[in-house]
Amino acid sequence: MMKTPAELFDLTGRVVIVTGGSRGIGRAVAGGVAAAGADVVIASRKYDACVTAA
Repeated sequence: MMKTPAELFDLTGRVVIVTGGSRGIGRAVAGGVAAAGADVVIASRKYDACVTAA
């Protein structure tokens, strides 16, 4: 059985910046590191897309 990111990594207390985090792979990465406990900063060219992803 495959482990989830939260089971593999503890990013509690860390801040992760994800460029292109409003869609596609970047959004999946943002969700994964958030699930592992990180505070996430999403960067994208479109503000509304960042708000939706957050």
